[in-house]
Amino acid sequence: MKPLGVSMFNFMMKESLSMKEHIISASEVSNRIGVSRVTLWRWENAGEFPLRIKIGPNRVGWRVSEIEDWVSSRPTVRNAEISGGNDD
Repeated sequence: MKPLGVSMFNFMMKESLSMKEHIISASEVSNRIGVSRVTLWRWENAGEFPLRIKIGPNRVGWRVSEIEDWVSSRPTVRNAEISGGNDD
């Protein structure tokens, strides 16, 4: 396999960074994390979720990077911890 040239590598890195700064809609955020738009609103008002960005008179969104950081900061719960028992 031929190694990537510097310009192709730079293009791929720039594209990856721009996707992180991409703004997504409430519906897309809701679908990505599996909660309703009302839950997003409640968490946001309680200070438990990243703040929305106003992108137009009737349009809001969230930065992908902020949503990914928020998801990464959430504690991981495994099935055994939920059931409180052993998987024997």
